[in-house]
Amino acid sequence: LRTAYRPNSLLITAEEGQLSHVKDQVNRMKGIAYVAESARILHYSAIMMDTTVLMLNVLAVFSLVAGVIMIYNIINISMRERRSEFGTLMVLGMRRNEIREIIFFEQSINFTVGILLGIPFTKMMTGAIEYAVATDTLSVAMTIAPSTVIYTFIVVAAATVVSLHFIIQGVLDIQLTDVLKARD
Repeated sequence: LRTAYRPNSLLITAEEGQLSHVKDQVNRMKGIAYVAESARILHYSAIMMDTTVLMLNVLAVFSLVAGVIMIYNIINISMRERRSEFGTLMVLGMRRNEIREIIFFEQSINFTVGILLGIPFTKMMTGAIEYAVATDTLSVAMTIAPSTVIYTFIVVAAATVVSLHFIIQGVLDIQLTDVLKARD
């Protein structure tokens, strides 16, 4: 190969059984640092993609578990700070059903805002993952299946409902005498 410039990449087609001979010839050329077969690149790209998908699935499970824990803790902290407020309302005659409705309404708003903020955040995260995984030989267009969105919505809703149940029980079990003593 005699040219005015030195190639750093070659695209070679070899006849059946001649690939090793061609690779030997290319390896003897000066300036060629790396020789790769398209079949091997495809094979290793598939392995890399399988590993990436596995890592993303593990990340999704951890994210879901962390999300459930965060939902419970955020609701719990919010209600713990407001125990005396709800206790005072009960001392003043507010019925338990009314307090339950207040808590449910507030947490419904939080749930709705969280879901609405989750949509653009998910798009940003998938874009970041696409960018992180992309290489010269591989690009990934991530899509989130509608079933995944539905399952996630169900899990988050269930975590919110279960958390609300325990939190409401904790608020409604407030001892009114303790509230009055704390006010002194």
